Amino acid sequence: MKTRLLLIFTLLITLAGCTHNNGDIGSWFGTWHIESITNPDGNDAAYNGSAFMQFQSTVVCLRAVDGLHNERADYGRWEEVDNTLTITLPDPNVAYDRVLQTLPGGPEFSAEQTAFHFTITARTTTTRSLQIPDAAGKQWTLFLKKQ
Repeated sequence: MKTRLLLIFTLLITLAGCTHNNGDIGSWFGTWHIESITNPDGNDAAYNGSAFMQFQSTVVCLRAVDGLHNERADYGRWEEVDNTLTITLPDPNVAYDRVLQTLPGGPEFSAEQTAFHFTITARTTTTRSLQIPDAAGKQWTLFLKKQ
């Protein structure tokens, strides 16, 4: 009888597991490398390939690494609705690294900007193209690849 109860208990714990959304972790889950950036003129920006977006559940980490392997990171929330990826960072009065605002060769944003709305223009299971307007309203394209 004890063996049967232990078996049933173990089975219930196993079935409960740690999954959310019926195990669907979504197509964004994981690390995405910002491989290149195209400026509004259609030319490759002077971007050095040093930034990453890391997605998990509703949390995003924006990470940049310099040539000396020093890291800067911001954490915020993200959601995708109708082909728009929105990343929301903390209050600008809170100290954070402003990775998106300081991408070398990338778009210029206001230092106070906390919400970034990317239009998803292309997607496969391992690549994404995102467009975002800079502070002047000009469209930049970011090309991401799943790591």
